[in-house]
Amino acid sequence: MLGTYAIYQGKDFTDFTMEMDVFATDNDGMGIVWGFTGQDKHHRIIMINDKWPSPALDKVGGPFMKLQQRVGPEEPWYKIIEVVKDSYKPYAEGKHLHWTFSVINGEAKFKREDGLSISANVGRTTGKIGIQLYAQQADFDNIVITPSTVAVNAKGKLATAWSSIKSSR
Repeated sequence: MLGTYAIYQGKDFTDFTMEMDVFATDNDGMGIVWGFTGQDKHHRIIMINDKWPSPALDKVGGPFMKLQQRVGPEEPWYKIIEVVKDSYKPYAEGKHLHWTFSVINGEAKFKREDGLSISANVGRTTGKIGIQLYAQQADFDNIVITPSTVAVNAKGKLATAWSSIKSSR
């Protein structure tokens, strides 16, 4: 199950938060890809509302939400890192949805507007970000990607040294 990728080519990301509005008109498959350095090297979150694929290569057919790592150009293509199957609620079709996704220090977290979420430690990845569709009709809008900045340890830096000098007067 490979599908179509729409990849933002402007920048590589390691730690980031991405939010978007989604309007799905059917139930085939859609999700987010990140750490994308090629079609055979990336991670993804994918949701499928129907019972496809049957039989599934990885033994987990739909409906589901999966967090996966692409393992190469040959079957089985993806390795499951985390899966939501029994508690999976299909995403709403014909309604506005909102997704929030972040990767911080190798921890990937995805949450939908209805509260359904999936997360796992995937390790540090750097690459492009995008969306993936599998026979899906959907509109994506208001996509905002915010790179995370690592806080600088201020101890011993000029600002804290100056503050210490002033406070000792």
